[in-house]
Amino acid sequence: MMRYRKISGIVVIIVSIMCGWSFSAAAEVGFGIRGGMLIPDQAPFKDEFDSDVMFGGILELDSNMGIVLEATVDYYKQKSDNSKLGGDISIIPVIFSAKYNFLPRYRTTPFVGVGIGTFFFDRDYKDGSNESATRFGVRVSGGLRFFEDRRLNLVIEGARNFVDFDNDNASSFQVTMGIIFDLTPTVIGTP
Repeated sequence: MMRYRKISGIVVIIVSIMCGWSFSAAAEVGFGIRGGMLIPDQAPFKDEFDSDVMFGGILELDSNMGIVLEATVDYYKQKSDNSKLGGDISIIPVIFSAKYNFLPRYRTTPFVGVGIGTFFFDRDYKDGSNESATRFGVRVSGGLRFFEDRRLNLVIEGARNFVDFDNDNASSFQVTMGIIFDLTPTVIGTP
């Protein structure tokens, strides 16, 4: 329960900062949802857990000059393939990213980004015990943003997460597709 209070507190602070910056400059605040696949790719983590669906939320501040600041919260849960340990794991990454849109305000724009944040791990074993950990991680991403010049955007993104859990490499790939709604759209050609 304490973990969710921390996450909600972080989100409230970020929303406050982003909204304040948006109203003082010609920037756009957007929020959205996304879904996709998390793909563990390093042993022993990938040997025990399969690729599975993940979903999450996005909050962003778009400067309209190519730079985008973004906060994401995602959720992944998977049952263990290890017959001795059993159980399942849930991962909640809270990531703050800076992204660069190569063609800002165009209908379709490629982007790259890098982010840092906290990965919350919760592991339940079949014997009834559990283990929780909070780890620092890095995310490198790239993708395409469609309809960037409109109020509703479609985003396709591939990312690589670098993180360790319990002295194991829990790094992963993820592929997501999301919809972002601009709360404060800027009309091109206006101050």
